[in-house]
Amino acid sequence: ELAVDAAQVRGILPYGELVRVPHARSGLLGVVTVSGRIVNVMDLAAKLRLPPCRPAFQPKIVVLKVPNGSDEHVAGFVADRVCDVVIYAARDLRNGVLHGAGRPRHLIDFSQIVTDRDVNEVWALIP
Repeated sequence: ELAVDAAQVRGILPYGELVRVPHARSGLLGVVTVSGRIVNVMDLAAKLRLPPCRPAFQPKIVVLKVPNGSDEHVAGFVADRVCDVVIYAARDLRNGVLHGAGRPRHLIDFSQIVTDRDVNEVWALIP
């Protein structure tokens, strides 16, 4: 299980809002619109070099703020499910893993795995 900092979350959308982009590179699943803004949705498993997984019963698109110097971008990924918000103390985070109530969760720093290309590339694909 993975966790993200709730302060980075800008929205959680139904998977049905994903619009596929023809001829998109591998790892770019498509785009969604959030507050009138087009947001790239990435294949998180591919970014983390994990094997592809079967589609989940109720997948969601999680849209996150991605800090980039003084700018702020947004990008999304597909989650098998979104279950809860966990409040934790600093002592609960060890080696990138949150320990505490429930199962351990690997904390993902989205800004460390998302590149400018991931955020901006879709514009080069639109004629």
